[in-house]
Amino acid sequence: MEISFRQFTCERIAHNREEHIRKRENISEKRESFRNKS
Repeated sequence: MEISFRQFTCERIAHNREEHIRKRENISEKRESFRNKS
């Protein structure tokens, strides 16, 4: 129980980190495209 809960928490943290990085990359891509248009 303890190990599975810890593993679940670690996986959730890793998933949230991936989502955060993906959002930041999308934002930077939008800035780049906006900069190229103007």
